[in-house]
Amino acid sequence: MAQEIAERARVFRQDVLAVGIYGSVARDEDGPYSDLEILCVLSSPGEDSTKEWIAQPCKVEVNFVSEDVLFARAQEVDPAWSLTHGAYVHIRPLYDPEGLFPRLKEAVLRAPHEAFQQALRALIVEDLYEVVGKIRNAWHFHACEELPFLAVHLAFYGALLVGLANRHLYRSASKMLADSLGLPERPAGYDALCQRVLAGSLGDPQGVFHVCDAFWTGVEFWAQAHRLPLHEGQGALEM
Repeated sequence: MAQEIAERARVFRQDVLAVGIYGSVARDEDGPYSDLEILCVLSSPGEDSTKEWIAQPCKVEVNFVSEDVLFARAQEVDPAWSLTHGAYVHIRPLYDPEGLFPRLKEAVLRAPHEAFQQALRALIVEDLYEVVGKIRNAWHFHACEELPFLAVHLAFYGALLVGLANRHLYRSASKMLADSLGLPERPAGYDALCQRVLAGSLGDPQGVFHVCDAFWTGVEFWAQAHRLPLHEGQGALEM
């Protein structure tokens, strides 16, 4: 099916530079219900569109992206980098006469250290601490029913932090928590939170709150050790 789609794309689009499969199929980790995800790279500038449909038992997604848009996106480092950018690295070519996909992988992996530092700080301040604040409010107002949902979110952002810190690209969102436990750079308290979420042990409000709060303390110490300033005060408003 993938090969047929690639051939049809080349017939109907004269500007196709390369076609490849990404996702679980490209990694040989697919099951009978896995999505078939295909990237079509175009020479025409500024294009970015997606076609999706159900081809039972799976869903098909075909992305039509211009080379300039694709490479610009691949070189960005944002808080979700460790989850999103594996799609640019683990590609199985169906048509790539000019070796575009190896160049795309190189573009992803050569991002500078400063870009990762900025993404880490943004993740900690904008995402992690926001969830921590909600967890503390839930505990303060005895809204214990909110804690399991928030703990899962905190573990998710924690896994993104661990991935960024190790420049590791996760295979998928469903595997990232388990994968993150095998990486070396992990803040104190992360393992306890991650293991509790993986085990589904979220029925003890006091235990959930304390493991989340301990993880945030670990993040603060970790950020200090890695020279990531989190507390800038009103000076951050100066332009």
